[in-house]
Amino acid sequence: MAELCHLRDCDIEHFIYCLEEHQAHISMPKIDLKNIENNKRFILFANNTMQNNLRSRILEDISNPVYKFFYMLFTYEEYFNRPRSLEEIYKRFSNVHMKFDSHFNFAENDFYIWANSHIYKSEEYKRLRVNLLNSTNPEININSIFDQLYDLDINVHYALRKKISNAWYQKRHRDDKKVKKPGFYALTVKAKEALASLARKKNLSEDKVLEELINQAYVKECNPLTGEFPY
Repeated sequence: MAELCHLRDCDIEHFIYCLEEHQAHISMPKIDLKNIENNKRFILFANNTMQNNLRSRILEDISNPVYKFFYMLFTYEEYFNRPRSLEEIYKRFSNVHMKFDSHFNFAENDFYIWANSHIYKSEEYKRLRVNLLNSTNPEININSIFDQLYDLDINVHYALRKKISNAWYQKRHRDDKKVKKPGFYALTVKAKEALASLARKKNLSEDKVLEELINQAYVKECNPLTGEFPY
């Protein structure tokens, strides 16, 4: 602010003139930019595409995706002087979004949190220039990554989507096996066979046989009045 106090009026006027000149030379794309920040998947898709084209290290310091989008759009000649460049990016995104409103049918937020930390390990992901984005919404983040993958290589998109889905199913299956159901008892093979034989002989379910055996042992070993063992 101290430096601004020493500026002459003519310097300020010249700066404003330069801004107006720059604005006059900007060719606006035929896209509604007023509510563009609400279309988070497009912002992330466009940012990655534009940043890969520009290859400017300055852009790596801009963390806010909306600011980054408008910064690239209005300060790089490739975009402010060529509106069709952004229009083409929007068209590519629309083609992906029309086919995949969501790239996965999993409703669980747990899936997207897991996928968000898992995807960067895949070789398919590492081979392509796709940014693992810093969106605070893991569902938008994953869908955005697969938007980019589909745009770059349909076959890689299919392979990685299938790989991630299978890995998630396997994880869920392993997790389900770790959770023992109420009334579940781990028996040896010999005990299991004996239980099955008793169930067939008594014409009862294995659970019912176990219940009878436990009740009989309880009556035999415990004091029926106090429920305590005599020793």
